[in-house]
Amino acid sequence: MVRGNVTTWMGSPGSPVLAHVSVPDDGASGAVVLCPPLGREQVASYRSYRQLAESLARTGLLTVRFSWTGQGDSAPIDDELSVLENWAADMSAIGEQLREAGVQKITWVGLRFGALLLARQASDLHEAGLLDAMVLWDPTPTGRAFLRHEQLLYTSAGLEGDGGSDFHALGYTLAASDADALRALKLKDIALPDVPVARITRAAEATEPGPDGAWTSNEMEALLETSSMTAAVPRRTLTTLQSWCLSQRSEDRAPVQLEVRDSAEMPQALADGTVVTVRETALTLPTGLPAILTEPLDGPPSGPGVLYVAASSEPLDGPSGLWALSARRVAALGAPALRIDKHGTGELGGALPTDPPPYLPGFIDDVHVAALWFTEHTGSRPIGVGMCSGAYFEMVRPNGALFRKVVGLNLLGFNRDPARIPDEVAMATDPSHIAAMAGEHVERSTKARIRDAVKTNMPQTLWRWAGRVGAANSPDDFLREAAEDTELVLAFSPADQSAFAQQRGEAAVAWARRAGGPFEYRVDPELDHALFGVRSRRRTLQLVDDELLRCRRQDAALRTRPRGTGDAR
Repeated sequence: MVRGNVTTWMGSPGSPVLAHVSVPDDGASGAVVLCPPLGREQVASYRSYRQLAESLARTGLLTVRFSWTGQGDSAPIDDELSVLENWAADMSAIGEQLREAGVQKITWVGLRFGALLLARQASDLHEAGLLDAMVLWDPTPTGRAFLRHEQLLYTSAGLEGDGGSDFHALGYTLAASDADALRALKLKDIALPDVPVARITRAAEATEPGPDGAWTSNEMEALLETSSMTAAVPRRTLTTLQSWCLSQRSEDRAPVQLEVRDSAEMPQALADGTVVTVRETALTLPTGLPAILTEPLDGPPSGPGVLYVAASSEPLDGPSGLWALSARRVAALGAPALRIDKHGTGELGGALPTDPPPYLPGFIDDVHVAALWFTEHTGSRPIGVGMCSGAYFEMVRPNGALFRKVVGLNLLGFNRDPARIPDEVAMATDPSHIAAMAGEHVERSTKARIRDAVKTNMPQTLWRWAGRVGAANSPDDFLREAAEDTELVLAFSPADQSAFAQQRGEAAVAWARRAGGPFEYRVDPELDHALFGVRSRRRTLQLVDDELLRCRRQDAALRTRPRGTGDAR
């Protein structure tokens, strides 16, 4: 019998969704399915949903968390269905698998847009015998209001579309027809026989559940109206929600025979339109690191592999699923790919109310363990891919030497001791912090202006020394050591390049290049810092593909080169 936290693929074999299931130790008195929000709200609520799931499991309720088809680590959208049909199929398949596993009562919880989708599907789920109770948590009232808000966030971040008719939001894209279908959604009253319905709304003051199952929470802004790095777990709301779910459970616990699928197959299109199938496998690496290995289905993988390290509070799928998309493209090209969670983030988030700082020293060990495992698995050193702090932990010693090459995007932290990286760098996923570092439209104190003037005018050797002793975020020594250890490809958005220039980055690049290793440095106007824009995401995907193919060409040239004419790094 399955126990504990299990990562498995659920849904239909043709459109598998990645699910994290928290299973009670001694049978279950029911199940709770947590339907996630969309976009950045899904990332902001990740820690809260995980803590809720683990707490519910301790009380005897099996709990399922999942990503919608086309989101996160789940399979791409089935183009033969609309997006709403895809998501309805996700819910139905999960409910059916829980019934087949022996679960007697299923309570569904939807947060924000997840609540709107749940309300739309409630009648069908109930008719199929898959819904016994439900909670609408801070539901989005209409799809139109939600997409308007998503569009506002996108444009206020200075992001543009691709000139087509698709709808673009932070980290995801919807076909125009799907966006129209979502706009038409409206929250409706739920009146199903013998189905208790709870509703949580946000308010200035919190209340307890009333006879009608409604109550208010004053913790939603701290959870959702902030950066995902600082999103706070709404503990009082979770406690009340857990109590309500417990009131819906069966009196007795029953064994649960859940089918665990640690691997799944899914389609991936190549640039020429050819569709190939790749396999994804959920793993646990040494020291308990959760990971997903993506490999070509047909034929043995050909190296090098690609290791993705998420930045900051992102789970292993990276910036709104970008690493998952890239890993599948890499596997479609015939190479293996690996993405990991770090201790304190994702599935290893623990009980803290907020995410840890993005530059925890322990992350060095996590990336080290993953790189060693992947090298042993593939027989060659991998290409490292990371954004901001993710790239930092691939480059910092002793990790740099474990990689054939590191593709780093928007790197901003350079102290060789991660614990000494300044707060304004650690918070760089917030665009306002990027602006502050680059000196853009931010009111600077007199002290800060004096510090900037001293930094700008001090000799380069003194600036380098300040970084060496941890008194400044100087890139010189960090980049030179990384260039000695591995090949570097660093790409910056214009805003990140401005911040890099404030740290005398170009002089540091020139000094690092004298270390002798291959070092490519570029500024790309298509990139944004967090890789949320559609143009930025496409450019990133292409960059990773290009660097993989470049390594293959180098390897092919070495195989045909006469012996004694040199070797590649």
